[in-house]
Amino acid sequence: MTDQSPPPPPQQPMPPQGGQPYYGQPMMPPQKKSNTLRNVIIGVIAFFILMCGGCFAVVGLSANEVAKESDKIKSSDATSPKDEKKPGDAKPEGKKDEPEDASNNEPVGSKDNPAPRGKAVENKSAKYQIDKVEVRDSLGQFSDAPGGKYVVVTLTVQNVKDETIQVSSEDFKLQVGGNEIDASDQAFMLDNAFSYDDLSPGLKRTGVVVFDVAPKDAGKGVLKAQAMLSMDEAIYLVVGK
Repeated sequence: MTDQSPPPPPQQPMPPQGGQPYYGQPMMPPQKKSNTLRNVIIGVIAFFILMCGGCFAVVGLSANEVAKESDKIKSSDATSPKDEKKPGDAKPEGKKDEPEDASNNEPVGSKDNPAPRGKAVENKSAKYQIDKVEVRDSLGQFSDAPGGKYVVVTLTVQNVKDETIQVSSEDFKLQVGGNEIDASDQAFMLDNAFSYDDLSPGLKRTGVVVFDVAPKDAGKGVLKAQAMLSMDEAIYLVVGK
């Protein structure tokens, strides 16, 4: 009996180039590519688009609200009355606006509200009152000629303190034409001139003070009365009528 060796197993033919199997060879399914990276990119783009859309929506709403508020303000301005004049506000024709008299709020005898001639006003030391005002070219035969005109002011001074005070021509100054004029030393030519006179408490004295002023200022202005070296408030009296 002859030993027969088994036949060798049939060899599988090599697939042809190009990856096509032989007829009868089972088809292998193609491998799927991974789409993870693509999905991530698409998601990022979508998220960015959504965010931009939200921002545009918010900006649009804000602009719309601003426009509405602006329309409301314009509408309110258009309907609100401007510079309406009431019947009672009308001023009679021919009358001009007159400035308010600020002196009404100031005490009589103050700088802004000088006392009229003939009214007595006092501070802590004395009471002053102008009685008469004269304009002269001379004070007597032996007086010096004035540079302009002599203004002779006759006034009464009363002591309101509880001690003796002294009254002198130097206590008075004439404010006129934007200037403050000292009393003239020519007053000594008159018998009743104030000249360092002592005045006891409660007593009064009538005397004169003289000023040498420009002719255009004669009989005008305000008399300022304040004792020398005194801390009392000055008293202001109208010289003219």
